[in-house]
Amino acid sequence: MPADRNAPIGIFDSGVGGLTVARRVMLDMPEERIVYFGDTARAPYGIRTKERITAQSMQIMRFLETHGLKMAIIACNTICVSSYYELTGAFDVPIMEIVSPAAADCVNGSPPAVKVGVIATAATVKSEGYRIEIHKLNPRAEVLQKACPDLVTLAERGLAESAAGALQCEIYLRSFKEARIDTLVLGCTHFPLFYGHIAAYMGGNVRLIDPAAASGAKVKKELAEAGLAAERRDKPEHAFYISGDPGTFEQIARNILGKPVRPEKINICKY
Repeated sequence: MPADRNAPIGIFDSGVGGLTVARRVMLDMPEERIVYFGDTARAPYGIRTKERITAQSMQIMRFLETHGLKMAIIACNTICVSSYYELTGAFDVPIMEIVSPAAADCVNGSPPAVKVGVIATAATVKSEGYRIEIHKLNPRAEVLQKACPDLVTLAERGLAESAAGALQCEIYLRSFKEARIDTLVLGCTHFPLFYGHIAAYMGGNVRLIDPAAASGAKVKKELAEAGLAAERRDKPEHAFYISGDPGTFEQIARNILGKPVRPEKINICKY
């Protein structure tokens, strides 16, 4: 880790979903400065091969590294399960993933999860990443998984809160409700944008796990233990970068973060 405790935290995602992680960091660690990158031009990642996901993630990390990070957070479950070890092996900056903290939150909750549903991208489901992490902590937990690609598409279009979003949630979650799961992992950072629809459909007896909350707590703990929690008197200025159209991103970011942002479009392919 660099010695500068006021260096920024890099957060990156395939698109807008990682803003839910950025929001959590801003709430829990308001003194920390964030450099965010959303690969909106190449989203979604969940339908791509592991090799393609890794190559694109390497480009993103090379770009973020130019900002002198003290830590990076992979705010994309698909990248976490596909490319985490490749990324940590290629860069010196500490890189945090969000899958294992969410699995721990799932198993260590009150009451502990017995029958778990996981909604995610096709790549995350195929990797068995959540099942593996949950079974490390509780081998007897039953884990049901489902890929929900249409939710990612709706979120990237700014339609998470629409009637179409509610309908898609009901379609995807019907089998989980019939199976009487007790815990549902929102295994894609786009999916907390559908929180209201999901909570209303699943009912109060199903605990919803947002990886952003669990990973935010872990990041705060890691920085404190390393003596790298930011110390500043001024309000941090966050930076947002994207690879696609700024218009939709600005609208969604304002809804998620509660304030306007001015993203800068860059050519990520040159990194």
